[in-house]
Amino acid sequence: MLASLGCREEIAEAILGHMPEGIVGTHNSYSYDKERHDWLGRLSKHLQTLAHHTSAQFWSLLSYFQKFFAHF
Repeated sequence: MLASLGCREEIAEAILGHMPEGIVGTHNSYSYDKERHDWLGRLSKHLQTLAHHTSAQFWSLLSYFQKFFAHF
């Protein structure tokens, strides 16, 4: 999901705790703490938005069916 939001691969891998292999893993000791914090915040907001829209759709659909079946 991070990739779909535009997160760079090396940051997503750092969030997952994956260490790069080979020369990159040996010489790049940067932990991406600031970037991980930023992207986890973005992911949290995205998930909250999805949950809100899903919940709103559910209640709208439930209201529709309650009104529909009230006529029977």
